[in-house]
Amino acid sequence: MKIILYEPFGCGGICHYTYQLAQSLAISGIDVTVVTQKNYELNYLNKLFKVNYMLGCSWTKSFIKGTLNRIKINSNKNDDIVNNHNNTKIINPSTENSYLLTIRRWIIWLEVIVYFLVKRPNVIHFQWLLYPKEDYYFLIALKLLRFNIVFTAHNLLPHDDYLMHEKETFQKLYRLADKVIVHTENNKMEMVNQFVLKPQKIDIIPHGIYDMFFLKNVLTQKEARKKLDIPEEKNVILFFGSIKRYKGLEYLIESFREVRGQTNDALLLIVGKVGGDEEETIYYTNLLTQLQEFHDIKCVNKYIPFDEVALYFAASNLVVLPYLKTYQSGILLLSYAAGRPVIVTETGGLSETVENGKSGFIVPSKDAKSLAQALVRMIENPAQTREMGRYGNILADTKYSWKNIAAKTIEVYQVL
Repeated sequence: MKIILYEPFGCGGICHYTYQLAQSLAISGIDVTVVTQKNYELNYLNKLFKVNYMLGCSWTKSFIKGTLNRIKINSNKNDDIVNNHNNTKIINPSTENSYLLTIRRWIIWLEVIVYFLVKRPNVIHFQWLLYPKEDYYFLIALKLLRFNIVFTAHNLLPHDDYLMHEKETFQKLYRLADKVIVHTENNKMEMVNQFVLKPQKIDIIPHGIYDMFFLKNVLTQKEARKKLDIPEEKNVILFFGSIKRYKGLEYLIESFREVRGQTNDALLLIVGKVGGDEEETIYYTNLLTQLQEFHDIKCVNKYIPFDEVALYFAASNLVVLPYLKTYQSGILLLSYAAGRPVIVTETGGLSETVENGKSGFIVPSKDAKSLAQALVRMIENPAQTREMGRYGNILADTKYSWKNIAAKTIEVYQVL
């Protein structure tokens, strides 16, 4: 069986997920090719699958830009035409960028389609789409060419504000797919209700663990804290991942103020790059700047490269996901792989993945007081906290193992 996994990012969580899925499918005897960006973050890792770096090819941009800049139009009334420093008429840079993106995208899609026709996979499995509205036509072309399409809806709707209102677009995309994979029962129910899909079209496959970060050279907690200049005696509360509005960081900070009033040995470690729209970026950048004055809060505002991820989990005692709205989280499964207990909010599939009181605690969303109580409970009961981490690690090796994920995924492929 030949499978193509389409992953357009080339870095970050979806990239890591796709790598682990591809590895596990390949171990199961599947011929797997990942189609991704040329700047593939995991290029140096051992791979049992093939990679085709077709997305983001730079030659198309240079070719189209050169072609557009050679276009000379005599009409001065055209807003798309401007004079450059030599008083020569050229395409307006803003219009040019729009043309570039559109034409470049179509050329890349054409190249990808030709590649798919030559490769003729049994299934094309999409992990994400960067341009949902435009990608819809790409998928239509694939369906007209009679390809089988599987779509993993990691998020039923994107968290980005500019895409959150594209429900109709995603409904059309999901209807085009032969099968849609979601990670939890909650996600499936929401998918059926929101997008009016038949339940039999939707398969539930849990999110696998991110054990790839802990396969070699894992630091002890003492070593990790020394590297990060964190005192050994501190109870380290970790918030990890891109910082966006939907993740509710401000509620964690508010709850930490209450924790600080009850214990003086806690430290809040906030790790991740501020993202989102301009308003979000300004707000959270200013917030992290204000937090720098506190000795018991440490902020690392940057994208964490693959090789450094394990360092922050090794330094922590527990991980908090104070999300306002989400569907599932790779950070949760990463925490299990690291053997760290979690505190999550009751949103999306998080509460299905956490066994309350066994692998962590579940608290209401936007409830800083309940979150503070859960934090204090973990800090004041270190033996129970460690046991929760161990239990999460058992779940990682069993229920959320990639061997199980691969087997369930292959079952989906086989019915097409």
